[in-house]
Amino acid sequence: MNQSLSKKSKIITRLLDRLSIDKQESDQAYFMCLMYLGEHITKLYASTLIAGLEIDKDRHKYRSEHFLVRADGIGDWSKTINDLVTGRTSQFLNSSLFDIQRLLVQKKGQESWEKLCLEKINSGLLLVEKKADQLPSKVPLKYWFELFTRLRNSTRGHGAPSGETCSKISLLLAESLQLLIDNGIIFELDWASVRKNLSGKFDVRVFSEGETNFDFLKNSREEWQPYIQNGEGVYVCINGNYFKANLLFADLSVIDFYLPNGGYSSTKFELISYITGQKKYVDNSKYASTPSSLPLSESSSKPKLDVIGNCFTNLPAHEGLYIKRDVLENELRSIITDDRHPVVTLVGKGGIGKTTTALHVLPDICNENRFDIIIWFSARDIDLKSEGIKPVKPDVLTTKDLAKMYSKLIQPDKANEKGFNSLEFMQKELGKSSNGRVLFVMDNFETVANPSDVYNWLNTFIRLPNKLLITSRFREFKADYPIEVKGMDRQEFDLLVQRVANELDIENILTGSYLDELFDESQGHPYIVKILLGEVHKEGRTGKIKRILASRDEVLTALFERTFNALSPVAKRVFLTLANWRSTIPSVAIESVLMRKENEKMDVEAGIDELNRYSLITIIKSPADNSLFLSLPLAAFEFGHRKLNSSPMKVAVETDTLMLHRFGVGRNTETVFGLDRKIQNFFRSLAKIPDIKTKISSYKAIIEYICRKHPKYWLSLSDFYQELILFPDAISAARNYVESYTSNDPDLKGWNRLHDLYRYTMDYQGQVNSLVEIAISETSSNEEQIACAGKVLSLFTEKKFKIDTDEKKVLIGKLVGVVEQTVKKEKINEPDTMSTLAWLNLQLDNKIKAKSWTQKGLEIDKSHYHSIKLANILKIKPPK
Repeated sequence: MNQSLSKKSKIITRLLDRLSIDKQESDQAYFMCLMYLGEHITKLYASTLIAGLEIDKDRHKYRSEHFLVRADGIGDWSKTINDLVTGRTSQFLNSSLFDIQRLLVQKKGQESWEKLCLEKINSGLLLVEKKADQLPSKVPLKYWFELFTRLRNSTRGHGAPSGETCSKISLLLAESLQLLIDNGIIFELDWASVRKNLSGKFDVRVFSEGETNFDFLKNSREEWQPYIQNGEGVYVCINGNYFKANLLFADLSVIDFYLPNGGYSSTKFELISYITGQKKYVDNSKYASTPSSLPLSESSSKPKLDVIGNCFTNLPAHEGLYIKRDVLENELRSIITDDRHPVVTLVGKGGIGKTTTALHVLPDICNENRFDIIIWFSARDIDLKSEGIKPVKPDVLTTKDLAKMYSKLIQPDKANEKGFNSLEFMQKELGKSSNGRVLFVMDNFETVANPSDVYNWLNTFIRLPNKLLITSRFREFKADYPIEVKGMDRQEFDLLVQRVANELDIENILTGSYLDELFDESQGHPYIVKILLGEVHKEGRTGKIKRILASRDEVLTALFERTFNALSPVAKRVFLTLANWRSTIPSVAIESVLMRKENEKMDVEAGIDELNRYSLITIIKSPADNSLFLSLPLAAFEFGHRKLNSSPMKVAVETDTLMLHRFGVGRNTETVFGLDRKIQNFFRSLAKIPDIKTKISSYKAIIEYICRKHPKYWLSLSDFYQELILFPDAISAARNYVESYTSNDPDLKGWNRLHDLYRYTMDYQGQVNSLVEIAISETSSNEEQIACAGKVLSLFTEKKFKIDTDEKKVLIGKLVGVVEQTVKKEKINEPDTMSTLAWLNLQLDNKIKAKSWTQKGLEIDKSHYHSIKLANILKIKPPK
């Protein structure tokens, strides 16, 4: 094939490099590689098109990805492409992909490259498939993927064509692929692997040489909307817009690319690289939920307008428990009905009562004469129920959804006319409605597909007397009049507790001291209150809780002075450190900072235990990872902060506090996320220090203390060292992770991490050692064992590794032994696996076993290329 592809992405040129090598090796290898190339291109087109699907409430993007990670055949990918460009899903393609869509769906005649491309592959198909027909005079390029699927299934998949036939097919397929690569749009697009370093800068690794559309992002700390929405991964730039390709994966050095290859199980699915033939397995939790339609939310709007008072409206009914919040309701009612402030926001935490408050105020407003229509749009995707979080189907997610729903409700006269544009119609209605004064309500605004774009659109066109009310957890959309929804006051809280306790029949369990603590701990958050009362109902008791609220110095002195004086010096030091910063701090952070070499030697754990026994601190165990977090009750904090001002420990405490700042500020409610966030904050903070590479020794004791207490963070430390280009330290940290697990690491993260580092540093001995350890692990799957054997064999084949010592012979012998045992036990009958074992035994000079495995491979598939090659080397007569 033509290799003058300097402008093409490595995503295709790397596979063409393999094709060139395989062509020189043999006709059979060349034919197989052409098939791999066809599969690679098919999956790449599907992945690109799916990346360009816009998010919609029926989850077509998720449905397509959900289907393909489970697909075991290339035919499923071909069918998906057809659906993406001409089927029901095609209506959700972003306009940036219309050129790609047009390329695939336009029917081209005899003089076009598209027709020639199709004729070449169809001619190859005619050689092996009797039912194949000549192409019509005009046919769309999308038909190529169906033809390739049929060709692949008739040869590599289910057929056994002769060598001569394969050679003829190779010539035709190569010409067809060359036309597709030379003219296919996706191969000239800019691709990049994008993630954020711990320093907050973007790490951008592009797939092609020269200038790209991703260059502006390199080393930048600026907000980038696609990343904010989608996170790290592979991105593609199409007509100036950026899309994340969720089904495409790249390795660290962007020289190997992986695509889904079926093998879906209860925990993972398989990826394959057509460049190297290697496989990976990734967690499937992202695609575990069903793609079927979800139930509507509790706050889903009614499908038609009803009359309430003086208004037409589609407000949902809300019949659940609600406690009146007079101050909040009066403020909201006043601002909505005034003739100022066209955009009003209700801002607050999830479950704080934004939606329920709005739904109890708006019916009252319907009875006034301020608005003629009130339209309710809900973007809610989860309902917060007392029994937990339930996913639901949002009514709207995009501006198109808003406009379509509004037009359906209003039913303008021109709605059924050809060319009616609902988006333009709603834009005009936002400014001046044809049906009087309108209040547009956008509930759960943070869950729309692109909040910034949707907000800018609404804010641009809204005009008085029309108004817009937004409920949102985010504070970015402050609008003309933001109303912050905080926790309930005590009276509202008490009424809520009374109603819930009556429903749960727990009034006799609740004590006054517990209710004081509950109010303080929840800060009047209604959803948290309901959850906590539900726990009381479940456990049948409140437990021992000691919380005190105080605001006067004399009260603080009376409560804490005597206890403080009785504390040991180390307990005082811990107490004053906590009192210097109003935050919930990981216990391990306090321990590591106070025990660093700059401080006097002290038993911080004993001090923490002493404070806990005196009930001066709160210890919270995270449900995520059982890590411990420390905080002071408000009264204790105020006492300690005042005490610190006159303490000789003040300078040392302030120095320790500056170090603790690197873990980030925290609240009690954030402990549900565990220790991970705090440790990552610490690493990010260190990454931002100028010349951190030369200063890392100052923080080494803190980092390593944390890692010894929580061994999983050795891997985070390994990542950190790698970013500093300290590969020996990165490898050492990964080794410490492996050594910290006396039992088998259940997911083999340590050994896989070491293998990646050894591969990056070209330590071939290290690669083999890690691969053998992965294979012999009790937690290693059959697929992983066989994959490890294949990778080791690749190192032999590439002459990167030789068995030149008895130690190496024993090492490879372990690998061969465990794979042979698995093959026999699981009755695996794959010729590739048989040939791999044969080659490895040949490397061990065990020709008897090599012959045995070769013969087994030929018995399964007498045309298997590698088995035939082995038979020639071992002088085995192939079966007839």
